[in-house]
Amino acid sequence: MSTKKDKLLESAQRFIAKGQLDRAIKEYEQIVALESGDIRLRQKLAELLVRVNRKEEAIAEYEVLLPCGASGWALPVNILRISKEADCFEYKKGQIS
Repeated sequence: MSTKKDKLLESAQRFIAKGQLDRAIKEYEQIVALESGDIRLRQKLAELLVRVNRKEEAIAEYEVLLPCGASGWALPVNILRISKEADCFEYKKGQIS
């Protein structure tokens, strides 16, 4: 029997395959609400947010991941890359300000 999380993940994957990223993001937001401690799900949500140019929201998701040590250096690099593109944040000594 599928759980709500499984159904939402399947739905999100279908939306991604169809290029309907905004709809996939809505599904991932629900999934993250259900499984807030799952680092991989939150990182996928952040990646989708970047793809649809919702950079401030993506940075917020990546900031949640930083204390978890997720993906080692990949997260600070992603935040720095997004920050430079968004031109609205500064990266200083490993911190977003």
